Amino acid sequence: MKNMIKKLTILPVIAAALIAGTGCSGMLDIPATLPLLKNVLFISSLASRPGVTTVSGSGAYFVSENNGILYINVVLNASPEEDVTFTTASSDLTEADLSTTDLTFTPDNWNVPQTIQVTGVDDYIPDGNIDIHLVFGSVVSGDPRYNGLPIASVPILVLDDETYSIVVSPLSLETTEAAGTSHTATFYVALSTEPLFNVSIPSIASSDFSEGIPDQGSLIFTPANWDTPQAVTVSAVDDGVEDGTQTYSIELDPSESLDVGYDGLTLGPVSVTNLDAQASIVVSPLTMNLVEGGDNVEWGDYYDDFSVVLSSAPSGDVTIGVTSENTARATVNRSLLTFTILNWDTPQLVRVTAVENGIEDISDPVMIDLGTASGGGYDGKEPSDVRVYIEDNDGAGIRVSRMSRETREAGLQNATFRVRLNKQPSMGTTVTIPIHDTYDIKNYQNREGFVDKTHLTFNDANWSTEQVVTVTPAKDYEMDGDVQYIIALLPS
Repeated sequence: MKNMIKKLTILPVIAAALIAGTGCSGMLDIPATLPLLKNVLFISSLASRPGVTTVSGSGAYFVSENNGILYINVVLNASPEEDVTFTTASSDLTEADLSTTDLTFTPDNWNVPQTIQVTGVDDYIPDGNIDIHLVFGSVVSGDPRYNGLPIASVPILVLDDETYSIVVSPLSLETTEAAGTSHTATFYVALSTEPLFNVSIPSIASSDFSEGIPDQGSLIFTPANWDTPQAVTVSAVDDGVEDGTQTYSIELDPSESLDVGYDGLTLGPVSVTNLDAQASIVVSPLTMNLVEGGDNVEWGDYYDDFSVVLSSAPSGDVTIGVTSENTARATVNRSLLTFTILNWDTPQLVRVTAVENGIEDISDPVMIDLGTASGGGYDGKEPSDVRVYIEDNDGAGIRVSRMSRETREAGLQNATFRVRLNKQPSMGTTVTIPIHDTYDIKNYQNREGFVDKTHLTFNDANWSTEQVVTVTPAKDYEMDGDVQYIIALLPS
């Protein structure tokens, strides 16, 4: 019995060794009088047992498929006698990828966490949020306590970022009945994400076949070509009638697909303005963009010209008045245009100049009114007015310079533009301007180029400092000619 009491006095040490898994074996004869153990201290814990602990660096276990990143930290629970190695894998590589495929811990670094970076993979399929797992292979080690030890997988939710939509761009076109480059105009249609099944636009038709017709009667997108924009070219019809400018639309029927997300989506319509080929007054452009305080070199035009010309020879002199509806914001350099039987086909220019008025103006456009024509068989004809948008430099806003040059696919010649604020923001205020280089469908998935910044940040200290954005062309390996596309700086 005395020997038994001696064993009880060292029981904490033995218990700790047994629970720690040091390999002690044999039977411990504990008497039935368990109350004798009430003052014994058991110092072992689960943390000292061989094992592997995984924990999220952020505490969350989800990641966006749009290149989202999740960090999983991995560490051993107890020091090994030999190196410990195990593999890592994503249960679905179409949803998430890993930064490493294996980890190794040594007796020296066993308690230093190693990080696995889980990166979401954008599959361009609106498949909803997907459950995946970070999977571990069984442990391989010369330490028998660790060798073959299983490791529980880590569940991760991959957040979907796609939506079902069909992009039609642009939604307005202009053609002329007269033969030439402006006789046709084109819009494009594309899907925003990969469909599960074919998507068709069963009918594309003109609301007025006497003014214009599309070259496509329907479109079909497949899971193979869904990300290639399809072109629809509208050709003007010379109706032989002096009916002036006519507006009609290209109607697109709702989409049809076995993919329920793409079935029944409403599209368009595309508005088309058709200029008459008969005796008419051609004004171009019908829209102008000026910058108050611009320099016509880098920081936008503070003046620009539009032209006016007759479509056919008059029988005598034709006069057209020109006025600005708001001379406090924009002025014109001519008040009257006169066309004769000698100069009727020579465009006459009207210069519009933005006024630097030191006033924070409203953003409404200024209309340059071209009066009703008189004389020469053009009596009563109404030329189109010109709409002038003026970027104000006196209030809150941003200023964007011109591109430093054209980008060139050959040699990957890049270009830059600069951005600054018009006005100092209040102290402590930060202004963030997101930059979207895929805003224009012609640069779908950065096929033509990309920018080096996703956003610009200004504050009360750096508001007047120009920030440079670099545009780099993409090598698309297609003979698609020169392409002009828009980079959008969206409101913050």
